[in-house]
Amino acid sequence: DVRILAAQGAKVTGLDIAPRAIRLANAHPVVNRETYLLDDLFNLPRRLKNKFDWGFEHTCFCAISPTRRADYVRAIHSVLKKSGRLLAVFFLNPDNDGKGPPYGVDKKELDALFGPCFELMEEWMSKANYPGREGRELMRILKKRPIAIKDGGHFSIQGIGKYRTCDCRAKKLKRKRRLRRNYVYKLNDNHVYNPYAKAGKGRGHQINPH
Repeated sequence: DVRILAAQGAKVTGLDIAPRAIRLANAHPVVNRETYLLDDLFNLPRRLKNKFDWGFEHTCFCAISPTRRADYVRAIHSVLKKSGRLLAVFFLNPDNDGKGPPYGVDKKELDALFGPCFELMEEWMSKANYPGREGRELMRILKKRPIAIKDGGHFSIQGIGKYRTCDCRAKKLKRKRRLRRNYVYKLNDNHVYNPYAKAGKGRGHQINPH
């Protein structure tokens, strides 16, 4: 994917957590301006924050545990520039009886996960697929919303499979005002997300993580 994008004239950075994958990628002749970075998507260095105009997703989202999907959204949001975009290929139905990876996803969960932080610009079913994936790959272009996401304040990450919260501060650029919203979401097999529910007064919703 990195080499194909670079061949079109883009300056591309490929990220992988596996040293062997980076070595194999660097073994190929350079196409244009591509580089490869050995790092962890969920623990990226500060120098990558707000760095990229575009992100490209293909077989990363479906490979990670579903319990880390909210972390994935936060990570992608953090590395994109203002109004940056994500081009994603989502594997809807791997047809493996839920024994991943790859792990499937449906449109409802994608909307719940990405909706608060990204605006859906376009979507279509991919017409060029690997054999056996016909009709199972959904493509989306998502635009970064102008909100800053951070964990802190009265809310904190409470662990895999439990309630998680993040304090999102939406920035109205024209008025230069800050509006505070508290989003609460639950990650488990029955994914529930109500991103636009207003928090209560004071400390907001009292959440029982168990």
